[in-house]
Amino acid sequence: MSSNDIFETVENTFISIFYFLLFAVYLLFSKSSRITGFQAFAPVLVFTTKCFAAFGLVYIYSEVYRDRSTADIFKLFDDAEVLYSVFEKNPNDFMNLLLGMDASSPYFDIYTQKMPNWNKGFSSGLGLINDSRTIIKLNALIRFISFGAYGVHVIIFTFISTLGLIKLYKAFYPLLSTRRSWLFFSVFLIPSVLCWSSGVLKESLLFYLIGGFTYLIIREKSFERPIQWMYLLFIILGFIALKVYIILAFCPGVLAWYVCKRFKKVPIPVTYLIILPFCAAIVWIISASWPAADVVTHLSFIQQNMLRMAFYSDAGSVIEMQPLEPELWSYLRNLPEALINAAFRPGILDAKNSLQWFAAFENAFIVVCVILCIGLYRKPINRFHENAVWFSLSFVLVLYTIMGLSTPILGTLVRYRMPALQFLFIAMVLLSDTDRLIRIIQELFNYEPTDNTHHGSDFRNR
Repeated sequence: MSSNDIFETVENTFISIFYFLLFAVYLLFSKSSRITGFQAFAPVLVFTTKCFAAFGLVYIYSEVYRDRSTADIFKLFDDAEVLYSVFEKNPNDFMNLLLGMDASSPYFDIYTQKMPNWNKGFSSGLGLINDSRTIIKLNALIRFISFGAYGVHVIIFTFISTLGLIKLYKAFYPLLSTRRSWLFFSVFLIPSVLCWSSGVLKESLLFYLIGGFTYLIIREKSFERPIQWMYLLFIILGFIALKVYIILAFCPGVLAWYVCKRFKKVPIPVTYLIILPFCAAIVWIISASWPAADVVTHLSFIQQNMLRMAFYSDAGSVIEMQPLEPELWSYLRNLPEALINAAFRPGILDAKNSLQWFAAFENAFIVVCVILCIGLYRKPINRFHENAVWFSLSFVLVLYTIMGLSTPILGTLVRYRMPALQFLFIAMVLLSDTDRLIRIIQELFNYEPTDNTHHGSDFRNR
């Protein structure tokens, strides 16, 4: 390593540390970022932990999986460097690319051909699932203040994700204020969420949107001010720019939530069980009558396209599943397997590398938690709690369905289904007698076996 490289590394490290300290100070003193029920330094602790997870990913994809061109944490950043270089050559072209003004013109091929992921979502038909341009553009904008230090991008993305997780925690806090430690774990400490919601990834921004959206929807008093409607519009546009299927997964739960909230006497489980297939039927009708919004055909195309890519790239984690056709019977046939794959795979027998082993052990832990939830079942204490349980489970079910049907690659499936995990754990906490679980654990640790040796000898001596 030359002296210039050493100087650049040291300089980038100091710039990254500066931004880390800047955001840490903000989290420490900002009242809006407080984690209710915990000390003022709790947000800083969460942010720091997520930064360690983010740089852990950087290490893994730098030292273990060294193909930078296929690593999601690097490839969009590298494309953003190309986009940023356009600004230095021609600011007008940079603005046109940034704003999407005539960006598909052949004139811009001289730039976009150097960005392999610029057209990835669009050319492959994966736009519904995977839009990379938003992240490339955001990285290019951050480049103006990062001075090329990758660590700054990691810290900024992680900070945005932390703010979203805090919003999600606050959304459910009124329901779990007496069990805030369980809520804290469910929101901040699920291993895959902690890992994949940190760093230069779409999921970092996605969790900010999910947290803000949930905070707006399930509050007792929502949309009382115009600014809240503007914030909702911003979030919806964010979902459309990143991963529109997330807002689609929320739609049945949001509709059922407000029906149950507005009509106090309607049974909550029945309402959700009616609205879920009703929304599925609406999607099917729209897909059949409006080609531009044909979600049914689009999902089947995505699944078949991923199967082809997995075959030609010899992906080691592809799931053997039947091709999904844009027909009702094909969807119904694939649905059970799709839900099982999304919920329980990769399993121990599927794991072939360190990341898959990580996901497999987490899935095993989730299965144990589900079994404990069944054994410790407790009826929700009021209608608000019951509505929150069904809202959470509806999002889990719909997202698992979309991901299980469209994603036959285990590594991709683990990341795409990840936003559902927090809602799954929150629902399990709301349905479980956690006090009873604590008593059982305490009794197990304090258990002292009775010494029967003396009694046995007395019996023999009689």
